[in-house]
Amino acid sequence: MPPAELIAKCEEIGGPPAEGVAEPRAAVARARELAGRDGAVVVAGSIYLVADLVREEGAVRASAL
Repeated sequence: MPPAELIAKCEEIGGPPAEGVAEPRAAVARARELAGRDGAVVVAGSIYLVADLVREEGAVRASAL
């Protein structure tokens, strides 16, 4: 589902405010910022997404292997 469509669906059902961030690491950083010190961030997606988030900065992306 495209991010804009997902954000619209969240708004439709009265969910919490949502925003789109294209780059995965930047998205996690933004989510941590929004969650605050006592909050939590959950990442869901493909194994490639998770692999790219846990790899060392600058390493080859898992999706490019």
